[in-house]
Amino acid sequence: MATVYLETSFVSACVSDRSDVASVYRRETSMDWWSTQRHHHDLFVSAEVIHELSYPDYSQSSAAVALIEHVPPQIVTPESLWETSHERPT
Repeated sequence: MATVYLETSFVSACVSDRSDVASVYRRETSMDWWSTQRHHHDLFVSAEVIHELSYPDYSQSSAAVALIEHVPPQIVTPESLWETSHERPT
């Protein structure tokens, strides 16, 4: 099973209440993936995504946090921080 990292923009697109054509398209496409594909992947989010979606000024905060409430957060280890900030040794 493939592992998929859900970033803030994906979750935001799923819960957007914007009515312009591009936003409606992103919401419908994202929610279609969420409805049909999420069960075929190991999903995870970062603590930063949870923090961003929980921001009090974000109007869709409750819906966004509810959408990912069962998605496990990534555990950050010193090794994972190193991996993201350096090239892998050869």
